[in-house]
Amino acid sequence: MRWWEPLLGAWERVPAIVFHVGATLLVLLGLLRRDRRLLLAAMLLHIGFNAIAVVMLHFTGILLTELAITLAALLPLWLVFRLRKPLAAAAPSG
Repeated sequence: MRWWEPLLGAWERVPAIVFHVGATLLVLLGLLRRDRRLLLAAMLLHIGFNAIAVVMLHFTGILLTELAITLAALLPLWLVFRLRKPLAAAAPSG
């Protein structure tokens, strides 16, 4: 094992946390807007995120897998910023 390979485990956590924060924000938007499509999108993104990890690791190796996961982790955050309205406008009035 090369000296830097154990550090990949620590790096893998960073995109995983970023992804889960983004997916959680999609769920929040879905609940605030009462839009099940956003909830479904969060679930499908999670399935895709896990599939990327499994398939890439099988076919390419650890470095390209971690790069793909890092790039894929940004997708939910991009969607949140693309779809969001100010939370005050999206929140139910009551």
